[in-house]
Amino acid sequence: MTRHAVACPDCMGTLDVDSIPFSNAPAWCAYTLDDLWSTPPARGTNVILPGVAGRVARRFHDDEHAVSLPMVFGGDYDVDGLPTADRQEGLQANLEYFHDAVIASPGTVGDVRTAEFVKPDGTVLTEPVQVRGWQVQFRGAPSAFVVVRLVFPGGRLGTGGS
Repeated sequence: MTRHAVACPDCMGTLDVDSIPFSNAPAWCAYTLDDLWSTPPARGTNVILPGVAGRVARRFHDDEHAVSLPMVFGGDYDVDGLPTADRQEGLQANLEYFHDAVIASPGTVGDVRTAEFVKPDGTVLTEPVQVRGWQVQFRGAPSAFVVVRLVFPGGRLGTGGS
């Protein structure tokens, strides 16, 4: 049987949520972490003064940052990188492991977990995160394409939730 290892592209960093890596080749990997480099939406409005043209500028603040991270899961290798006896069962086990460790509610106040994003230069950004679910689409070989939805309530990564 030919085995299919999941290979992780260069994602410009790594992401762990509660110490579970989003790139755990050959079992699964994040296809891209581009959204983590994006800025959160700004919250606030400039003030309209009656009878005056334009608006008075006001300071804007980062709002919560919602991201969607595409991932690929395979079934030929388990969470420890060991070959599985059955691909379908291996895929199921990998999905169930990730679901139980990351997707399922942690039962904490606000369902908050800890995200750790390590940039290529070694800079570590830690931030509270809420996992808002995932969408799973099964592909051949067996494999699954998954999109994980995360929300950083504090906005920008590295603020510590402040």
